[in-house]
Amino acid sequence: MAPDPTNAPSSADQCVSRIQSWWHDCGPERSVELLGTAGTGRTEVLLRLRDALPDPVWVDATGLTAEEILGKILDAFEVSDLGFQRVDWVWALERAGVGSRPLLIANSQRAGRTRQSIQPSRVIKRVLGPLVMEAGAKVIVESHPEDRWLRDWLTLHLEASAVSPPGLVVARSQPALRALAFAELRWTPFPVWSSRGRRHSACGLSR
Repeated sequence: MAPDPTNAPSSADQCVSRIQSWWHDCGPERSVELLGTAGTGRTEVLLRLRDALPDPVWVDATGLTAEEILGKILDAFEVSDLGFQRVDWVWALERAGVGSRPLLIANSQRAGRTRQSIQPSRVIKRVLGPLVMEAGAKVIVESHPEDRWLRDWLTLHLEASAVSPPGLVVARSQPALRALAFAELRWTPFPVWSSRGRRHSACGLSR
């Protein structure tokens, strides 16, 4: 069987063009997932799409719970808060026209307060999945392969950059910086980073 061309790594320009075509041509896929390793530029692709697509809804999932992300989507479509149970949120968003605007979800793999949080999986399974399957939403989500739970979606893989991000090589050589970068909590107090940055200015950490 011939390999699926959508599974071959693509450049950022190719991903932007492919997703624009999918939106404007009403492609058969339900929605789009953008995969890639850290540093490949997934968020930058979504930012370009935010400027290129008509009337998009933008949600950065970093540090948020699935419920908080849902709340932002409800706000974007001017759907009043349905309370803690939110039993009718899919119906309410469908009625509000959730399928008429591209819904861009950046950093879904970074949802939740901690690195081992189950929130990335909950965002896909409990929020985006029902929105797409039941309410007809057109989602473009930056995600991680381990969080996949998608059916009939267009899957694009961003190719890895040949150039390491600035300061990455130096940061990898500093155990203290690596420990901070991989701390369980996603948010490290700025004074901590600042103190390390003064000692390792080559990493580009500054105020």
